[in-house]
Amino acid sequence: AYGETGSAEALAKGESILAKAAANVAGWAAADTEVLLGQLRGSGRAVLTEPQALHTEVVKLPGLDGEKMSKSYGNDVWIFESGKELKKRVNAVATDSRPPEEPKDPDGIVLVQLLELFLDATELAQWKERIRAGGAGAPGYGHLKARLMEAMETRFADARARRDEYLRHPAEVDAILERGAVEARARAAAVRDRALLACGLR
Repeated sequence: AYGETGSAEALAKGESILAKAAANVAGWAAADTEVLLGQLRGSGRAVLTEPQALHTEVVKLPGLDGEKMSKSYGNDVWIFESGKELKKRVNAVATDSRPPEEPKDPDGIVLVQLLELFLDATELAQWKERIRAGGAGAPGYGHLKARLMEAMETRFADARARRDEYLRHPAEVDAILERGAVEARARAAAVRDRALLACGLR
């Protein structure tokens, strides 16, 4: 909080924690305290904010073969594919020869893992329950592939339309990139100036 807002209370708390560590941690040296106090106090505001990891709910995106999806592995599905090309890719998803009526663990089916990215919780649970139960009327792999293609067509329809529009107007893309470059240069210059000032170079 002190690094972001200059809160005196946060600084005092941080100094107290360091003092306790210096008194109780074996091998703690005065140099350790000096370095950490310097990082803690700084100038009362963050110059270079420490980046934090951002994790998605999906730890690993499964590819067509069930392994990690990667273009270099050749097991990816491009979001801008549609129609016959999309059908060709989805039909290549790894399956086995078990019939629809045979009960299965849905969590071990690659198609279900891919559907998890597109379906809401209620519909996904219904598919899983039908697969798990098996019997007459249970969905086969063909049903899952058809639903996956439908879901992908729906999810990426707007993005595909926007991409097609940009492909027809490349000058607009260049203008967007130029505006972004101007903004990026301004932000980078501001950060550079803060860093130089904090280092006493300005």
